[in-house]
Amino acid sequence: MAKSTGDKVPKQMQSKFAEITALTDAFCSQYLNTEYADMSRKLTAALCRKRPSPVVRGKAKTWACGIVHAIGLVNFLYDSSQAPHIKATEVYKHFGVGQSTGQGKSKQIRDMMKMSQMSPDWCLPSRIDDNPLIWMVSVNGLIIDIRHARREIQEEAFYQGIIPYIPDDQELESEPSQQLEANEDDSGDLNDSQPYDSSWDEDNEELWDQKYAEWSQRDWWSWLLERLTFPFQVERQEDLKSNPFAPKQDQPFSVGHKMKVISIEDEDDSYGIIIKVREGRKTGYVPLADVEVVAEEDPNFWLVREYVVWFANR
Repeated sequence: MAKSTGDKVPKQMQSKFAEITALTDAFCSQYLNTEYADMSRKLTAALCRKRPSPVVRGKAKTWACGIVHAIGLVNFLYDSSQAPHIKATEVYKHFGVGQSTGQGKSKQIRDMMKMSQMSPDWCLPSRIDDNPLIWMVSVNGLIIDIRHARREIQEEAFYQGIIPYIPDDQELESEPSQQLEANEDDSGDLNDSQPYDSSWDEDNEELWDQKYAEWSQRDWWSWLLERLTFPFQVERQEDLKSNPFAPKQDQPFSVGHKMKVISIEDEDDSYGIIIKVREGRKTGYVPLADVEVVAEEDPNFWLVREYVVWFANR
């Protein structure tokens, strides 16, 4: 299974990470699905980043068992009415770990990472819509299901980073994106009729020269604002020491951290376009030139990539 951009771990922990995830990947491939595999990798990476990391001690198979069991517990894997479903005893058996050992390691992990059933941070993406903990929000001291609230309340909760998306917008997701439907004047823009030619980012010098000429004339603020679809997930790739938007090491929004872009906020003479981002429950601001869209299949990927490359070569 390919390593995702969210698997950032300290160099000294990379071999341990690889050893554990090889086991969890194999288990999820055989019995579960890619969602469980990705979430297991995310949890393994989080444990590897802890200081000191607990995974330096103990067998890889025991950690792999505990990780899969913990993720399964959060997402009701052991409920026979769910799909996929597996018995906890089969998890222990697969990894060659005793029941008490597997349960103990799972509890250790859940205690360290503050995990419980339906924990929003460890909920599978396919279960977000049905997870009430994500949508129960305090409004004027009253706990409500924000999916049934007025749109302006939903928007405020979203912009504060409390909920992952605006529920009222979900009914529009089945409609084609306006950004993808529109025929753009700039050659190479994404549209429905012609696939995006990314060879400028490889070795097509002729197309590179053409793109750079376009970029030099482009009003980036307006161009991006018209085309980007919010929110979308990015990972921070750069963090210059002289950058006033740079957080302290290992703080939210640091290099290697994934965050959700909420909006374009400002434009700075030195650092270019500034985006508003959310990591966990914290909201901050980083230069767009510092990030990369996590999923290449995301319609925003090449929009941001063009800006980042232009900014680095301007």
